[in-house]
Amino acid sequence: ELYTLRNRDRISQTYERKIQNLKFSSEKEFNSYVNENYKLGDEFYDKKDYRNAITHYENVINAYVCFHSGVINTDKSKNKEFQTYYYSIYNVACCYSLLKNYDEDYATRTYLYFALNSGYPHIEYLLNDKDLEFTFNHFLTLKEYITKDFLYKKN
Repeated sequence: ELYTLRNRDRISQTYERKIQNLKFSSEKEFNSYVNENYKLGDEFYDKKDYRNAITHYENVINAYVCFHSGVINTDKSKNKEFQTYYYSIYNVACCYSLLKNYDEDYATRTYLYFALNSGYPHIEYLLNDKDLEFTFNHFLTLKEYITKDFLYKKN
C-alpha cells in the first residue's frame, strides 16, 4: 500500500513512501515505540547521519498513522498529543535538505507542507531554519509560497 504525500507548492512532483502496517496492543506499547524511534532519530540527526534519522522519524510517522487509523487531529489548538508526529515530519524535511541532494530535494518541500498541514506551528522559525538553507536556495520561491499559504492564513 502506498501513501502519497502531495506537495502543495504548485510544483507537480509527488513523493511516495510505503506505510508499514504496525499493530500495537496498547497505548503504552505505541508510546514506547514512538519515544524510542524519536530518540534514535535525534541521535542520528546529531551525528549527521541523516538517512538513518529519516528512517526513525518515518517510523514515528507510520506509528501515528497506524495507531490512530489514519485520523490525525490537525487542529493546531488541540495538537499537543500529536507534537511528536508533526515534529517528526518536520525533522524528515530538514534531513532531506541537509543531504544536499538536488534529486531528493523535492521530498523536503513535500514534507514541509506535510508538517505544516499536520499542525507544525513554528512557521517563522521554519522560514529561517539553517537546516533548510539548501532547499530555500534551490527553490527560491518556496519561502514566498509557505508565507502565503500558511503565515498569512495564521494571522
